Amino acid sequence: MRRRGSGAPLILLASILLLIGLVCAYAQAVLFDSRAFADRSLGALDDPALQEEISGRLAPELARIGVDPASAETTPAAVTSGLIENRGFRAAFSAAVAAAHRTILTRDTDQADVTVRNIDDPLRTQLEGVSPGLGAGVPDGLDLPLGGTSGVARALDVARMIDSATAVGVLLGLAGLGLIGIAVWRADDRLAAGRNAFIGVALSGLCVAGIYVAGRLMVGAAVDGSETAEIGRAVYGAVAGNLLWLGLLVAGAGGLGAAGLGILKPRA
Repeated sequence: MRRRGSGAPLILLASILLLIGLVCAYAQAVLFDSRAFADRSLGALDDPALQEEISGRLAPELARIGVDPASAETTPAAVTSGLIENRGFRAAFSAAVAAAHRTILTRDTDQADVTVRNIDDPLRTQLEGVSPGLGAGVPDGLDLPLGGTSGVARALDVARMIDSATAVGVLLGLAGLGLIGIAVWRADDRLAAGRNAFIGVALSGLCVAGIYVAGRLMVGAAVDGSETAEIGRAVYGAVAGNLLWLGLLVAGAGGLGAAGLGILKPRA
């Protein structure tokens, strides 16, 4: 009977394709859809680093309005705590993130400012809730700049390239799954091939998790100023955090599968 081999080359190729498919599927669903990206970014408002930055940007405006910073209810931190729960502010924040996202991905630029526009009504509502008349001094059309991105042209070129190839990447991932099945079926020792396939899946998952970590570091380097870098990481974590868990879940499933087949493998 002609030997068919271990299937290792096919399994290696399939693992690479699966890695591409996992990243592209997540990117297509979340990272490159401006509306989905912005909606998920709202989770960043729960991050203390972002709240602290908003508080710091609000402090000069509150001082100009004449708000007493010594009062427990009108400190910048207290006002921020209430403001981020305001539906109007959350909508404005989401719109600002979506606008920056579209600018970066659809234009030939690596510079995009995140500015929360027209927060006067939400801020006025928050201050009036503390004390009637307190929000009277809030100017109309008040904007809140939160920083911008710069200096990551190469990374953004890669992002745009992935954006244009996500559909193909998903198909490659599905092809990878098919190749894993073919490799196991054609192998002389299917149990060993199955174990190797699970190891390949686990490594693909770890690579996905590694891509998330690399992306977080890249986002930190992409924004202007150390404080704004924390904002970028907060938004990235809120938007792409599930990519980390996806990678760890796939890695864990692959590891358990490989361990299970290792136990079942007959001893020589």
